[in-house]
Amino acid sequence: MTCDCKNNRYQGYANRETWCFDLWLNNSEDLYTMWSERTEELLEQLADKLSTQDAVSLTNIKLNEEIRTWFRDYCSSEIKNNFLCDMMPTGTIDYPHIVRKLIDEAIIKLAEGEGDSDDLQ
Repeated sequence: MTCDCKNNRYQGYANRETWCFDLWLNNSEDLYTMWSERTEELLEQLADKLSTQDAVSLTNIKLNEEIRTWFRDYCSSEIKNNFLCDMMPTGTIDYPHIVRKLIDEAIIKLAEGEGDSDDLQ
């Protein structure tokens, strides 16, 4: 495990909680698919109406709010004694970092023709 304690970074992430959250999302096929598909969906919808840069910016804003709200709701549900929620306080996760990764992956996937849209190529 790499901790850049001087800069308060962990494994290239803002902190351990962000690294752990990203690891969880990427290692759960259902969660990864859900958020990857949602990212592609937003990009495709917005690319039909806006410039690519504006579509990416708006996707970033919407996805940040959606993923933050989803995790907060997940942790306050009946599973609130979940070990994962205890390990990752929602206020310490760098959601913009997570969302940037999702958007970057979606743009690459769409540009390679794996998605349903040619708008972001």
